[in-house]
Amino acid sequence: MTDSFKQTGKTNELKINIKEALDIHFWCEELSLKKEELLEIISKVGPKVHDVRLHFAKRLLISWPVAY
Repeated sequence: MTDSFKQTGKTNELKINIKEALDIHFWCEELSLKKEELLEIISKVGPKVHDVRLHFAKRLLISWPVAY
């Protein structure tokens, strides 16, 4: 995170900074992911929050049990 996090207490809402433990922790809590899962998604789609959320949502839909 940048110095703005230290000043405002907010994380960047557009990008996940994998070099900052607080940023990783925040987004793991926000998305209910383990650190390894979050880093795996970021390695696939990049650090943009929108892309990470979209990938995570698609992954949830694919694994959603279908009952007929």
